[in-house]
Amino acid sequence: MKSALAAFMGLALTATVIVALLFMVGYKVVDDEITGPDGYSDTVTKVASPETSASQARK
Repeated sequence: MKSALAAFMGLALTATVIVALLFMVGYKVVDDEITGPDGYSDTVTKVASPETSASQARK
């Protein structure tokens, strides 16, 4: 019984470590895509706001 539990805990620990590593790599990739050069944040700040006549009252 102890060896079966030890084997299960070993597999569970291995799976947890693999998932954590994949999460960290994925998080870094997404973070670099958002904040890196030519990333999403940089693209949003470069977009010119459209000129509209929204300040004028409509009749």
